[in-house]
Amino acid sequence: METRRLEFFLDLVETKNYSETAERMYTTQGNVSKQIRALEKELDTQLFDRSHRRIRLTAAGEQILPYARTIVENEKQMEKGLLAFLNREKSMLKIYAIPVMSQYRVTELLAGFKKEYPGILVQLAEAEKKSLCGSLDEGSCDVIYTRNFEEDKEDEYENIFLEYDSFAVVLPKDHPLSGKARISLEELKGESFLLLDEQTGLLQKVLEMCRSAGFEPEIAYKGNRIETILGMAASKMGVAVLMEKTVSEERIPGIRKIPLENTVQSMLVFERKKKKRHTRALEAFWNYVSGCNARTIPDWNNMDGKEN
Repeated sequence: METRRLEFFLDLVETKNYSETAERMYTTQGNVSKQIRALEKELDTQLFDRSHRRIRLTAAGEQILPYARTIVENEKQMEKGLLAFLNREKSMLKIYAIPVMSQYRVTELLAGFKKEYPGILVQLAEAEKKSLCGSLDEGSCDVIYTRNFEEDKEDEYENIFLEYDSFAVVLPKDHPLSGKARISLEELKGESFLLLDEQTGLLQKVLEMCRSAGFEPEIAYKGNRIETILGMAASKMGVAVLMEKTVSEERIPGIRKIPLENTVQSMLVFERKKKKRHTRALEAFWNYVSGCNARTIPDWNNMDGKEN
């Protein structure tokens, strides 16, 4: 049943005049008559008595009147609710991020964006790298903040580059190697390694670097909490290989952070899907971060190990 026909029915009940209903419904008198006849045919009953100069409802018309009012009102409420929901969605930005935002400059960017666009609700959630692209593909979020290596580049995503980071070694302060300016992985052969796990996207990189250095690391611990690993390193339970900017020597007494020779660089980026209709909130965020950053994705083949 077309709700529009019920709207003609309800208006005619009120006006009892085809011409007046046609004027109120912005149509012709003939179309009003057509809509009422179609509704009567669909319901297989006569709804109006037209035998007098002024039309009036039949008993069948009286019977369906409250139901027609309910149906039309429910549709209006549904449309209002949907419009409100869509407006909220357009002013909402969902960001999923690897759990190292405080160690980089993401929190400052988000605070600046909120100040610039107070009407946009930012929903932020942390997740490990392994699940982020899947969330983006499924539409669970609008944009992700993640760490990419050279081979992570995908044509279906576009990025805003924020900064580089490289691997460093974390040792107990009194470790025999703690006085060095740089450490090679070969010097760590035989040590107990404390490493971030597969979910973070870093374990495989460390394993590859160790194998390139000629040994298989002895892994004493794998996990996804940096603070736990740093505490274990401070307690002399092993050595850690972590991204340099995620480690603060001031926060954990008893550790020493030393840059790693022959390291692998990563890029910290915001990432969104290409070829997708983006919300106004996402476009505002993308333009804001692009303007603040004023950088482009660098050429991996021309990287010199320093930030540009």
